Amino acid sequence: MSHSCLYCIKNFYDKSTLIKHQKTSKQCIKIQLEKEPDKVIKTKIFKCDFCVKELSTKYRLQCHIDICKIRKKQIEDEKKQSQNIKKIEKETINNQLMELIMNKNKIIEDLKSQNEKFEETIIPLVDKENIIQTLKEKDLQLKLSKEKIQLLENLYLKKQRRKNYPEKNVVYVITTEYNKKKRIYIIGKAKELKNRLSTYNKTAEHEVIYYKECNSEEEMKAVEIMVLTKLENYREQANCDRFILPIDKDISLFTSVIEKCIIFFN
Repeated sequence: MSHSCLYCIKNFYDKSTLIKHQKTSKQCIKIQLEKEPDKVIKTKIFKCDFCVKELSTKYRLQCHIDICKIRKKQIEDEKKQSQNIKKIEKETINNQLMELIMNKNKIIEDLKSQNEKFEETIIPLVDKENIIQTLKEKDLQLKLSKEKIQLLENLYLKKQRRKNYPEKNVVYVITTEYNKKKRIYIIGKAKELKNRLSTYNKTAEHEVIYYKECNSEEEMKAVEIMVLTKLENYREQANCDRFILPIDKDISLFTSVIEKCIIFFN
């Protein structure tokens, strides 16, 4: 059985849908008021929390909220405010790190000086145990201060802008300051050298000794395999791409092999 609207002549399958239509349809309400100006139509109003707009159904309200300009502007303002706060916090942390790094030697010297003055102070023998305990605490404080300064220094170094390497598909030679003294070098490949360095630098600061671009990703992979095979005798240990440079050789021992392998494909 169908139910027809007396005002706009639309048909509905059940009476509840018809009643809802007569209370929510703007077109139908307009026709009702034209025919019966004194009629009072009780409709449930859904108000937008961001602007003054009122809607007749919850669904229409949700659709409106998705495109509400005032809501979008409010979200953008909050986002900008959050970005500004993060920027200020980052600058503050950087300034604090710089200050600590600049003054780290002074801090260490001050702590050493405090220890020396304390040790030189004449204290009754009955306080011998307290003296030993206090000295241990001072030594621990000095050690923790050194570790904190080193940690902050490492954090600051990680925040520094990295050098950009525009070349793609490269074979590289890198090392750390510590490994360089032991003549240990890492040889590998990378589509983007800057991204690969970011991964390495999470544990220690790495220096790029040499890198060479290949014509394609496939060529890069083939060159790396050839290089690692040729330098097998210098490998630090099996299944590890770390190589030890002999004392009587310079880094060209490694770089010349990379050059020759790339030239082979050209």
